[in-house]
This record gives sequence, C-alpha cells and structure tokens, in this order.
Amino acid sequence: MYINSIKMGVSRAEVVRKGLTPKAIAISVAIAIFSNFMGTYVYNRTAVPIEPNPWPYSHLQGLTFTAMGLVFLSMLIVWILGRSRRLALSSQELGVIFASALISTFPYGSYTAMYTVTYTLGSTKPALIGTAGKLMPYFWLPPKVAIDPIWLGGVAPEWLALLPTVCVWIVAWLLWAFLGYFWGLIMRRRVIDVEQLPFPYAQPANELIKMAKEPEEKPRLFSFVESKGFWIALVIGTLTYIPFMIRMFIPEFPIPATKEYGFYTWYMFNFYGDFGRWGASVLPTCYTNFYLNPETLAAAYFMPVEMLFSAGWGFILFYWILSTLQAYTGLAPAPPAGGFADHYEMFTTYGRKGLIRPELMFDAGGSFAIGFWSLVFSWKYIRDAIRYIRRPPDDEAKEPIPYKTMWMGFLGSLILFWSILTAMGIPAAMSLIMVFSLLLVFYASTRMAGEAGPISYWATYHTHNANYWLGGILGLWPIPAVGTVGEQAAFATVYATRQFFGYSMSSQPQALGLSGFKVASWTDTSNRDVFIIQVITIILVYIISFVFTIGSLYELGVDRALKSRPIVSTWTGSDYGTIKGVWKWEENIPWMAAAWVVVPVLMYLRMHFPWFWFDPIGLWIAARYVKLATAFWIMWFVKFGILKIGGTKLYEKGVPIAAGILVGVLFSKLIFAIVAWSTGMVAPL
Repeated sequence: MYINSIKMGVSRAEVVRKGLTPKAIAISVAIAIFSNFMGTYVYNRTAVPIEPNPWPYSHLQGLTFTAMGLVFLSMLIVWILGRSRRLALSSQELGVIFASALISTFPYGSYTAMYTVTYTLGSTKPALIGTAGKLMPYFWLPPKVAIDPIWLGGVAPEWLALLPTVCVWIVAWLLWAFLGYFWGLIMRRRVIDVEQLPFPYAQPANELIKMAKEPEEKPRLFSFVESKGFWIALVIGTLTYIPFMIRMFIPEFPIPATKEYGFYTWYMFNFYGDFGRWGASVLPTCYTNFYLNPETLAAAYFMPVEMLFSAGWGFILFYWILSTLQAYTGLAPAPPAGGFADHYEMFTTYGRKGLIRPELMFDAGGSFAIGFWSLVFSWKYIRDAIRYIRRPPDDEAKEPIPYKTMWMGFLGSLILFWSILTAMGIPAAMSLIMVFSLLLVFYASTRMAGEAGPISYWATYHTHNANYWLGGILGLWPIPAVGTVGEQAAFATVYATRQFFGYSMSSQPQALGLSGFKVASWTDTSNRDVFIIQVITIILVYIISFVFTIGSLYELGVDRALKSRPIVSTWTGSDYGTIKGVWKWEENIPWMAAAWVVVPVLMYLRMHFPWFWFDPIGLWIAARYVKLATAFWIMWFVKFGILKIGGTKLYEKGVPIAAGILVGVLFSKLIFAIVAWSTGMVAPL
C-alpha cells in the first residue's frame, strides 16, 4: 500500500508517482478543517493545544508533531479502509499531505486569527477607547454593533456587520503570508539544493514515510510500519499527557511537573523555588527551570550535535555563568533578598538589564543581523536568481514555478502589503522599512528552521520600540508622539509592528513552506505539487480560521475564550503607552547594533573552523528561547553520548523511537482535548 521513496534496484521512473491526487487533496483539506477547529473552538474551551501554540507554550515552537500525527492518522485510516477497498497512498501523496499539514497544524490561521481579533478589539475596552481606540485605523476595526456582543458571548455572530472588516483582515494576512512564501520560493534552491540545510524538525516526518511499506497479501494490523520500536514509543508517547487529563477530574492526581506555575506547568521542573529556599538562595542568579516535555526532547534527537551544543551551552553561558559573574561584580542588578520572585524575573533581569545583554544582542538585533548577513553571504545566488527572470536555468522545470512567476508574486505581494501598511496610517517610508525588515526576519527564521529546527515565535524583542524611535529620528513624528500631529502615524507603526512581527511569526510562511519542500526532496515529490497544495492550504486556512475564531468568540465571549492568554486584549493600551514615552535607546541600541558585528564573525568562524561550535542561530535560541535551550542542553549529553558510544549505527536505532514519541504525543493531546471538550472541563494549567 505504502511505498518507500527510493528502493534499491528499482529505477527512479518506477518509483516516482503523482502526489497531488484527489485523495491527497481531500485528506489535506480534512486536516486543515479539523486542526483549525481544534485550535479555535476546542482550545478556547479547554486550553489544551494540539498544535504548537506560540504562547504560552513557546517551548513547542517549530515542532511538527501535530502534522506528523495527523498524517499518520490518515495513513492508519486509509490502511484500515484498504483492507477491503485496496486504497493506496504513495510516498509522494504523503509528502503532499505533510506539506499541507505543516501549514494547517501550526498556528498559521487559528492563533493568527485569535491574535488579530482580540488584540484589535481590545482597543474598544472602556479603559482604552479614549486612547488606543481613537487611533486605530478606521478600516481595521469592526462597527460597534458587531463588537459589543462579542465581550459577553452566547450570541450569534453579526456576520453582515463584520464582513467588510474580516475581509480586510484576511486579505492583509494573505499578503503577509504570500510575501514570505514567494520570498521562500526564490531562496528554495539556495537552502535546499545548494546548501542542503538539514531541516531537523522535518526529518521525523520523512522517517515516518520511509517506514511505510507495502502490506502483505493478507494485511495484518500495523504491517505498514515495520519498526517495533516505533510502536512501543507511540504507546509511551500516547501516555505522556494523560496524567494532566486525569488531573481535571482528580485534583490530587500527581503530574510530571514540580510546580504548578501558570502556563509553565506541563513538564516544567522548577528547581528555582520548589525545594524550600534552595533554588532561590543557593542559585539565585541561575535559570533553573527546565522544560523537558517529551515532544521537544524527541525532536531534539534529530538536531545536529553542534546546534544542541550552541543552544544548550550558550544557555549555560548566558544564564548561569555570565548572570552570576555580572550580579556579583556589580555589572548587573543583584538578586533581591531571598531571590527573584520567579524564574521569569530572573531571565528578564539578566537578559535585558546587565552590562552584557544576550537577549538584546542575539534576539532584538541578532535576528535582523542573521537575516542580513545570510543574504550577504548568498549574494551570488541572489544575483543569479534575478538573472533567471530573463535567462532561466536549464533545470527550471524542477522548480515549483518559473522564476519570472516567483518574482512577480513576490513583488506583487510586497507592493500590496506595503500599501496595506501605508493605508493603516504608517508613513510610506516607514512602512517600506518595515517590509524589508520583515523579509530579513523571515529569512533569519528560515535559517533557524533549516539549521536547528525551531521557528522564532516573536520576531525580536523591542522591535516596536525600535520602530517608534526610528520614526522619531527620521522626523516622521516627534518623541513623545502623544498629543502631536504625528500620534496617529506613531501608533499605527507600533501597532502594526506588534501585529505582523509578533506571535504570528510562529506561523512563518517561508520556513514552513520550505520545510514542506525539504520533505518533497526526500520523497521524490514534485515541487509543483507541493506548491499547489500549499497555496490552496494557505488561502483555505486563513478563511476558515477567522470564521471559526469569530464564531467561537461570539459563543464563549472574549474573556472566557481568553482564559489561557488574557493579556493580548490589553496590548493596544501598551502600544499607546509606547508612543507616550521616550525610549532609553542608549541602554539598548549598542547591544542591538553589536549583533551586526558579532554575527558575521561567528558565521565566519563556523564556516572556516569545523571545531568552532558556537553558531549564532544556536545562541539566538539560547538567549531568547530558554524553554527550548534547557531541553537542548540535556539532549546534547544524550546525543553526544550515543554517537560516541555506538556511532551512527546506534543513533539510527533511536530514530523510529523518537518519531514514535512525536506521533504518540499528538494522540495523547487529541485524547486530552476531546475528553476536556466533551465534558466541559478545563485543562489544569
């Protein structure tokens, strides 16, 4: 039934089969509808995420376990049906389905829609209506008759009144998505064919497809996946979140976490304050919260050892060694008596307030610098990609679409998205700067996905502040801007920066799209088939996610639906606060600027000295995504030990086990979410 992409002794012509079939399209559409329903109606009721929600579960960012799990579930259903109907799915069809599921199962639409609606409508709260509310772009805010009922819930959506605004939201996000997507198509040959970046988080899906094989003449259960280790690991993975489900009904039931701490409970081992005053008094300047959830650990098994080293030991350097040295030498604030209030306060203090500020360097400045210098080192390829418009390469037929079409799509999306930003009240020059900086972040996140696996979920700390400060320097508005003729432009700039550079970056169109093309390269799936299914999926997901999100909000009311993330509806007030103040640029700009020097030096060392393992992308993860870095530090010891003891042969034996855990985790969360939704219970966060 299932065939491997390459078999010894079989010619390529015999193996390659069409991937974009009616079956593949139908399954892709079904996954899109199902996952977005789970990410809106079910998540808003239960707070159980089956997808990698960017906040508060940022330690899941970039994981493909949802896409993998749903593709495997599709394989299982088709196999069961095939016992009588002899249905078949080829590796190419599975490659197409996975390329679509990558987009469907990330918060591509569900969280983007929720973020947009609640963030925007928050400006109409009584406390904000006279400040942020009056500065919101007129076409971006629904009429009052459609807004008032959404706060209370229990009513039907005012679709007629909402329709114009919802259409604007969908179009704006589609332009944002296709800007990144076409930019990714242009760079596809560079990152996949030339550099052959590993895309570690996409590798488990390829392993799953490789394990699929033709069943015996008389099919028996599970015969289409040949590894026993996979099935054992799948069962273990399925059990991982069941304790949290039981906890809903039995509050005293033990769970695998050392402290119930808001959103950071699941598999969080909080040594900071769980052992009396040991964590706060003995290690007050060290980040001692470890997020060892099974899916992050299993996915890290596929990451390069040097990237685990950079992220893991970079974390130890920043938040154990440097934080302690700075605190006790007076270069950073000393810990208060008895330790900080919590681990997050410790992290922000030593990431943003010491003399050495790793988060500002490697996140706020580093993400832009990584994108910029990666493009500089690729200048010959970009030159050639421009030349391909008039003189296509001989093998252009292997590309998803002709280069001329890629550039037309890219430039068209760029111009239209720039027009949307300008229409929101952002000065034309500032909106153009924002578009090009967005391209840098898109490419930087693609490098992160391609080299390390994760995807950044918040594009640079302080970006909205930096854009506000930059507009003042350019004379586009005075600083502070409140009460001046420039306050509308300043507010629109800050608001749009948070909107389009914020949590929705976790639905990174370029990185996710190219991950699908990477799987296509492994499974001999046509790039054109992947392109068609991903374009269909992008359009479909944004439409259904806004419909589902608005329907869910009207049914539940904003406050009930936001029980797991209430702060988002107040952020327009923070935006207004930004344009009231003067940013202390002298405290932050030097470290953001330093990244533009440090990053190329690190890149040069990595390219020329194989023994130099500190990669700027790994340090970006270490500085900002500490929840990931703690798991990566642990997994560095595991993978390094496996390779030292048994080499690649022992490592290969662990591959199906890691893949099985990832699939099992999806099953576990599906069971958890369905039980919570059907019983009306809420997850024990």
